[in-house]
Amino acid sequence: MRIIVFTKKYGYNFTGATVATHELARRFAAAPDVDRVDVAAKITGTYDPDDRIRVRCFGDADPAPLIRKLSGPDAVFYSDDHTGYLLARCGVPYVHTYHGNWPDARYLNPEFFLKSFYFMPLYARTIRGAVCVVNVSRYMKSFTDRYNKNSVVIRNGTAETQGPQTAGGGTAETQGPQTAGSGTAQKPPREGRCMMLGGVDERKYGKLPRLLSALDERKVRASIDIYGGIADKKLAARLAQSGRVTLRGYVDRASIDFSAYDLFLSTSTCENLPISIVEALKMKLPVIAADAGGIREAVNENCGRVIPGNRMDLMAEAVRRSLCGELSYNFDNPVLDEFSWDAAAEKYLRLFRKITGRERRNR
Repeated sequence: MRIIVFTKKYGYNFTGATVATHELARRFAAAPDVDRVDVAAKITGTYDPDDRIRVRCFGDADPAPLIRKLSGPDAVFYSDDHTGYLLARCGVPYVHTYHGNWPDARYLNPEFFLKSFYFMPLYARTIRGAVCVVNVSRYMKSFTDRYNKNSVVIRNGTAETQGPQTAGGGTAETQGPQTAGSGTAQKPPREGRCMMLGGVDERKYGKLPRLLSALDERKVRASIDIYGGIADKKLAARLAQSGRVTLRGYVDRASIDFSAYDLFLSTSTCENLPISIVEALKMKLPVIAADAGGIREAVNENCGRVIPGNRMDLMAEAVRRSLCGELSYNFDNPVLDEFSWDAAAEKYLRLFRKITGRERRNR
């Protein structure tokens, strides 16, 4: 069996979706019944060299000749962005993974509303033409089901992260099964260290200034480190001037010491299911997030709080109560076990074997 990854960008230095494709391609190539993995990408970035993976960059050229050259009876294609419709045009079988934020993103601002008239029809064509559609959240499955009923949910995996398996350096509030009102003595508030992860733009951080104001009103002693590149310089400057926020820039998340923090925050207005939130939870770092996309599928009251999207006052209150010890977390959340790159790759491989007929031949 040959697997051909067809994508706009290949590498782990672009987006969460490209990280996912990079991690999956490595595992596809290691499978005993996979002869080779070919990557056909418009743009390539930073990726791990692998003798079993051949990467081809077609740039601005028409990819159709390369698609047809790589196709064959033992080949199955994998698509991870809106360009997958080109595979349908070439008549080759493919599995498409939907990482997108449409249709929610169209309501972010006038610019995204206009972009939706371009991107949403292309995604609809891509989803409709796939043999099977993979969703990383149940939330977005309800969208892709409109165009293709042959769809499943396969969770993304998580990166290896630093730090001991206790949140906030092992503070009492997060170690045991205690919950607010359990009779434990309330501790004085700490100088809480919070982290956020993702490129600085209006979608992810547009509501953060309101959260900062709400924290000021409650005299909550908390600082926030943001890891991610800067797309919106004006917003970044405003955040940096707050006195609470430190912009750490883009950092390989495997090098971030999650155990140095007390809380993981997300103020994003539009998401599918951010894998950074799952990584924080696996490190027993409580998550307080605005309600967006499939975040509720990973965060429950044993490990954090999901707040109505426009209520930064309630988010500030949840931060205050967590840092004071009024809220504590035991991280009883079996769904976190679903987020594994090895498990995800094996589920994809079963789909590929079914498409190429190998599943029947191996019986």
